[in-house]
Amino acid sequence: MSNFIKKTLADYFKELANLGYEAVEWVISGAIIGTSVGLLMVAFRIALIKFSDMTAPAFNNLFTTLLLPTLGLFLAGIIIHKVPIASGHGTNHIIRAILRNKPIKIVTLPAKFIATILTLCMGGSGGREGPALQMATSIGEKVSQILKLKTIPREYVVISAVSASFGAMFHAPIAGAVFGCEVLLLRGIKYAPLLTCMFSSLFAFFISWLFQPRPLLVIPAQLLKYQISATHVPLFVVFGLMIGIVGPLYIGAFRGMQKLFDNIKIKIYFRTAIGGFLTGLVIWFVHSYTNGNYTVRGMSTMSLALILRQAWQIPISVLLIVMIGKMIATNLTVGSGASGGLVMPTLFFGACLGILLARLIGFNAIVLGATGMLGFFGAVAHVPVAMTFLAVELFNASFLLPVAIVGLIGSWILSYHSLYPAVEIPNAEAKLKI
Repeated sequence: MSNFIKKTLADYFKELANLGYEAVEWVISGAIIGTSVGLLMVAFRIALIKFSDMTAPAFNNLFTTLLLPTLGLFLAGIIIHKVPIASGHGTNHIIRAILRNKPIKIVTLPAKFIATILTLCMGGSGGREGPALQMATSIGEKVSQILKLKTIPREYVVISAVSASFGAMFHAPIAGAVFGCEVLLLRGIKYAPLLTCMFSSLFAFFISWLFQPRPLLVIPAQLLKYQISATHVPLFVVFGLMIGIVGPLYIGAFRGMQKLFDNIKIKIYFRTAIGGFLTGLVIWFVHSYTNGNYTVRGMSTMSLALILRQAWQIPISVLLIVMIGKMIATNLTVGSGASGGLVMPTLFFGACLGILLARLIGFNAIVLGATGMLGFFGAVAHVPVAMTFLAVELFNASFLLPVAIVGLIGSWILSYHSLYPAVEIPNAEAKLKI
């Protein structure tokens, strides 16, 4: 009996020691990745803002509006020619690397950083999120190689870097943690890395908030006062159905532009230069049509914030021009192979779609714009759970149900259509599809 007790106690303390060691690795990994990715996101945001401010005055002139995107995307194309992994929005590259256990080279970081600055700050249209995620994963890969963790697989470390990047960019650590686990699977969540992702996302958020307490996207104060009513739920269901119909068209437009540029058999820097010139034409058209009040170049975060604030005042014709102009400019920029993300342009499109519906039926345009912003991306990227948490962290708890309804219904209707075709189909659904 005494031997049995001794063995039981020995096993208990051994298991306790193993759990303690595992917890220490989680905290150390999260602290290192979160801090390094957080600092990278701070530097990336500062560089984007500074260089964008330097080039902004040039876009009041037709000649320079055409010249800068052409030159910027040409130079970005030269970098991409040397480091092909730096092309496009980057998210597909990291999803493939994680799911297929492919190494992510550290050279991706400087190449993607410089190519994205050249693309977005010189007039190309896109977001910073995809490139940021790709740069973060190169840090995650390097950390996993250096630390050689015993209890945390390399895959989890890299996924946690994705979460850290998203959490830092949006000042939303919980949404960041969930996003890293959800974006990899089509209509599913990879639960195992969630705790590791939470640690890294929290550390990255803290570093980002410490240096840049103000988020990049300024939220109108009216959104913070919204209180949901049961009478609003049917509208959100209809909006989700609408997104399920519009979503495949949005994805198809981007894929079609990609194929069009892929069929142009010339060096990639000439393709990106063509994309830059055509983007310049779109920028100038939108600038002229809206009397310089709105722009579709770069990340267009200020234009998005302005559209949300002026949701009831902006003429519908202007809203449509800006909405379609942003989509076309992004498709030309990123579809040509230049470095830019799809998250912010998709948020932009979703917000405009929500405002357009609200204006047509007489509902609160700011509320439906915000719901469309997150719900549309949640549907087309199949990350409705992450967007639901982001709604609470950006706005208030009343947006939890609207964004969840819209995103989940839209994702369900979109089925196997995804903004990121590299995502994995869970085994049960794969069998069902066959």
